[in-house]
Amino acid sequence: MKKSQWYQTLQDRVNTAPLSLWIGQRLTHVSRGRSAVTLSIQMHHLQRLGQLHGGWYGFISDTAGFFAVMSLCGPEDSATTIEYKINLITAATLHDSPVTAKAKVLRRNGSLAVTRMEVVDNKGALLSTATGTYRIFSGKAHAFKKRLIEKKILE
Repeated sequence: MKKSQWYQTLQDRVNTAPLSLWIGQRLTHVSRGRSAVTLSIQMHHLQRLGQLHGGWYGFISDTAGFFAVMSLCGPEDSATTIEYKINLITAATLHDSPVTAKAKVLRRNGSLAVTRMEVVDNKGALLSTATGTYRIFSGKAHAFKKRLIEKKILE
């Protein structure tokens, strides 16, 4: 599979997922080691002061970090978030919509990758910064573990 096809596959996966559709997030960019996720702020994203709830910054940052990592993988691979740390800098409101989380892989070393993410508003103002660590499962390792689970050796 060509890289451009893989990037399109990644976008299709997230952009057609029921959760993404309900939330209003879209994977708007994927390239080698980079991604961007856009969130259209809706009323159910706001906390009582009318500002974007802090959890949504983490949600789209983690999604962007994950897909930046997956852009360096192949179709048979998978990954999971080990941890992320986020700093909220300023709050967004409906007027700042959409907000975009931009992610870049800083380093991939074997089965681990570290990313940096930033969320900006529709004018480019910085709203939050984050770092994330992701565990990558190669297709071979993932297939082996799946067989063990199917044989009820691992649960």
